[in-house]
Order: sequence, then structure tokens, then C-alpha cells
Amino acid sequence: QHVFGYRLPGNVDTAKIQTAWSELTKRHAVLRSTFVYDREVAAPRLVVFKPDALEQCWSQEFLDVPAAHSQGAVIERMKALVSHPPPISRPFTRAVLLQSPDSSCLLVHLHHFQYDAWSLHLLADDLTRLYLGQEPKSSNDLDGFLRSISFDHATEAQQEKYWRETFSVEQGATLFPPLSEAPDGLQRGVYTDHSAISGAAEIEKRARELSVSLQSVFLACWAQVQSKYTRSGDATFSLWHSGRTGEVQDAERLALPCINALPYCVRGLEGVDTLTLARRILEDLQARPAFIEQSRLVNVHDWVGIADRPLSNVYVNIIKVAPDVGKDESALLEAIEVRILRRRFAYHYSGIWYRHLIAFQMSLQRPQQGPIGCGSPNCCR
Repeated sequence: QHVFGYRLPGNVDTAKIQTAWSELTKRHAVLRSTFVYDREVAAPRLVVFKPDALEQCWSQEFLDVPAAHSQGAVIERMKALVSHPPPISRPFTRAVLLQSPDSSCLLVHLHHFQYDAWSLHLLADDLTRLYLGQEPKSSNDLDGFLRSISFDHATEAQQEKYWRETFSVEQGATLFPPLSEAPDGLQRGVYTDHSAISGAAEIEKRARELSVSLQSVFLACWAQVQSKYTRSGDATFSLWHSGRTGEVQDAERLALPCINALPYCVRGLEGVDTLTLARRILEDLQARPAFIEQSRLVNVHDWVGIADRPLSNVYVNIIKVAPDVGKDESALLEAIEVRILRRRFAYHYSGIWYRHLIAFQMSLQRPQQGPIGCGSPNCCR
């Protein structure tokens, strides 16, 4: 669960923004959805509440703090919301309009099962359009999407064949070093890190000239980092799929989470340069049909015969936001950036990955006399 903060213009109409929010929750069933465990079938069920169930999920508060401290006060309120989440047995969505003498902010509290990085921008764009009296551009066909990923027995048989051929019980998966080896006693918790890649457009342009994708370059670099630290010629990590492929209607405009995380194994890493590996990964992922990307992880474990241990313990997520919803000087919502404190354990590995990526970028800028990739003995080779 996360809280997203947005600065509002000084002349914002508070009644209109509340009405726009109400219309947004009526339009998007995903904002009124949650999961409830059904004991009869021993499985979770998706529950969609009626629009009036969110009537109490809007509130307005006044911050009586000096202008110099308003930013800090907003961030503290965001932290407080995260620290006291509502139970997921009821609609999770909350919106808080914070007003101070010099500014107004809208805080939106969502659970990650209600959005992904792509759909969040679509929801924000819809809210802006509803406030301005315009027609929203996103698609809200939750039923259509759920039907599109409900597969018949024949399709599930193809999924099973793919995963049995991809993973074997004998080979299993080489996991990343356990968290108990984290420095400074940080043995518990989930260690995460994220980086905005500077120069990504330049790398992507050069990568296309070399017949690879930016994503495959990123994954190749990470596979080599993981291979080194697991002391294995293979690297298995979970890859986030966008879920916006295949025959899903209006997939790019779906304002709901379509993502799926599935294990991906890169074998035979020893002695392979980054570019060759990136090409191999690109070819492999392009061969994955859309119905494979929507396999159920619990089924994958059953199919490969590894039900009692993880197939991976690292998740790689390369985020690409929805197009045409960028920063606009006249936009209603301006995102509030909150810096996340990076834990050193995760930063150590992601920092190495980033240095490896930079080394690969530099290798593309000079004449090649051998394999393209990072040759530093202190990095991944």
C-alpha cells in the first residue's frame, strides 16, 4: 500500500475536486475492489463494492503550519496514512485533501492490487479531466480484462508444457544470497532500491541500432551481476510483465493493474558478453506468448515440482509510464516527490548493476575490437 501526494493549484475549487474524485471512484471499479478470503473454496475472491461504499473515503484537513514547514507536514501526514491502513476487507481507497494558508495537496491512498505504474498515471489524468469537465480517456473494463486472462484447459496445458521445459526439478533455481548476510544486522524485512536511469534514451537508441531492446540490456546486466554473487553460471529472477500484451482490448488505456511477476532463468552466462546476452534474452522474451505472461505463479510451482521453496527471491521491475500523460505546466496534479531511504544491502547490488550498465554504455561509444560488455574485474566479469 502506498500514499501518493499531489500539489494542487492555489485557486483549486475544493467542491469540484471532491466531485471529480467521487466520479472517478464510480467510473473505476478497481478503486472499489478488494480481496476477501473465501473459506468454502480456500481461495481469495475479488469483491467489487457499490459506489456508495466509498462515501466515507474522502476527508478534508487543515494544516496550520508556517509555509516553510508545509512540505514536511504533508510528508508526515503521508507517512501516518501508510502506518494506519484500513483493513482490506473493506474498500481500501482513501483521499485526503490537505489545505494550508498557502497551498493545497491531495493525498491518495491505494493498495498495490488496485494500480500499477502505468495505470496510476491514467487515473490521475482521468481525475484531472473530470475536474475540468472533460471526457476521461482511459478504459475501465475490469470484467473484460478478467475474462481475457481466464484460460481454458487447452491453454493451461500449453502453459504447463512451457514451464516444465523452462525449469526442471533437478536444476531448480540458484537464489540470491540470503538476507541473513545483510550488513549491519539488517536481517529482516524486504530490501528494495530503485533508480531513474540517466541517459536511458541514448542507450535505447544505440541498443536499437544493435538490434536489442533497452529492457534486454538492463536484464543482461542484472543477470551478470546476479551470476557473480550467486557463484553460478545461471541467474534466476522474477520478471514483472506488464500484462498489456496479447488481445486485450484497449490494453494501453486500461486503468487497472495488469502486471504479473514470473520467474525467468538466464542460463549459460559464463564467458558471454553483455550484447550477446541481451540479444539472447530479447529473442527468448519475444517468444513468450501473452498467455504465458499471465500464468499463475502457484500453477508454475506445481508444474515444475517445486512447491516447497521459491523459484526466485529477486524481482526486477523496469517501469515505463503511460504515454501522453507527462508533466504539463497547466496540469491540475503535480506529484510530490518523497525520497525513499535506501538500505545499504540493496543499494550495494543495484549500485553494482548501475555501474555495469554505465560500463556497457561507454563500451557502445568507442570502437569495438572484441565482445561488447563490462570487462572490469571489480564488476561482473
